[in-house]
Amino acid sequence: MKKATRYHFKRNNSFSNKVLNCLFIFTIILCFNIKILSQIPFPCVINNLGILPLNPSQTDIVKLNFDVSFPSELCILDSSNVTINNFQISVFTRYTTGSSPILCHSIDTIIVGDLIEGDYSLAFTAIRTYNLVDTECYCTDTLYFTVSKVNFIQKPLSEHFFTIYPNPGNSETRVEIELSGKNNIKIEISDLRGVIMLSQDFSNIISKDIYLQTDKLPEGLYFINVYADKELVGIQKWIKIK
Repeated sequence: MKKATRYHFKRNNSFSNKVLNCLFIFTIILCFNIKILSQIPFPCVINNLGILPLNPSQTDIVKLNFDVSFPSELCILDSSNVTINNFQISVFTRYTTGSSPILCHSIDTIIVGDLIEGDYSLAFTAIRTYNLVDTECYCTDTLYFTVSKVNFIQKPLSEHFFTIYPNPGNSETRVEIELSGKNNIKIEISDLRGVIMLSQDFSNIISKDIYLQTDKLPEGLYFINVYADKELVGIQKWIKIK
């Protein structure tokens, strides 16, 4: 009878220990790099900067809208300072941010004030603070606009003439309009700089619900302007999200 052969395997503890040591060292290096990355002053980005109303007159109170993003899981506008020197405006903003390198958007509006007729330049600066200390992370942009003289009586725009759903929205946006006998409608979507990103005309409409395809617009803050029979009757803010 043939005798069975037995095989004995010796566990290589040395190899296992090397693998564990490598994993331990890799974990330490990864944690160290994350800590270092959280302290690097990554630049912020000003996505949109614009005024409201889009074409102000000297009887309007001018507001500044801005969309700033930071590489942080938290970004909150803490303070803002507006300085007006003749026709030059300086705006300084400070944001409280976190440490994790995750993109965060902050969309805000502040009041600039009532301005006289003329051409203006507005220098905007956003500063990132971390642990109540200003960092080297900041971003700047400049905006130019004109304040006109009022030589006619303006009709106030209605905020209740139409509603937007959903807001924030994504690929499709519904505008519900109170027709009141007006059936020639034009809808424009403009960014904070006043650039028209989408414009559509609707003639002889029956339904009060109008649908806009907004999937190609980049995310950010916009204004939806509604014209009825060639007359601007309403402006509302709308936010596009992913």
